[in-house]
Amino acid sequence: MSATWADVMSRLGRNDYPAALANAVAEDRLTDPAEVAAGIEDAWTMAEWPLQRLSAEIWVGLIDSVITADQYLHGHTPTPLATLPKSTTLWRGATEEHQAGMSWTDSREQAEWFARRQGTAGVVWEATVLNTMVLARFSSRSESEWVIDASMFADDDVQRATS
Repeated sequence: MSATWADVMSRLGRNDYPAALANAVAEDRLTDPAEVAAGIEDAWTMAEWPLQRLSAEIWVGLIDSVITADQYLHGHTPTPLATLPKSTTLWRGATEEHQAGMSWTDSREQAEWFARRQGTAGVVWEATVLNTMVLARFSSRSESEWVIDASMFADDDVQRATS
């Protein structure tokens, strides 16, 4: 019998969610796609710096395991990409080293907050993202977060946002 995401995450701290999720999926303890999707949403949104907990390749693999090529996760629900515009302007508050990461927002104000959080090294970045690059959208924690397959960015897709 497959475990539930609630079983897997019980008694763990939020920063342990990504590794627990990846291990439970790899060990076939968490097999129900709906439970995996719920785990992805919690592990991504609750952990501080999710890409420091799991590699981009593992995140993409986890998300791809619960969606088809013409879907993205909206919360923990697989949703047709056709419900998104063909392209969307998104922003990211990050250091130059992390400008093309996976986590973006459609709120410039939210990106500015994340840039300030980085101190003097923080910058707001802008990119026009094709809907085929979107892996997930999460609105928990009062954020409008878009998870992007950053491996699909061309060299000049991410630019420093203008004032």
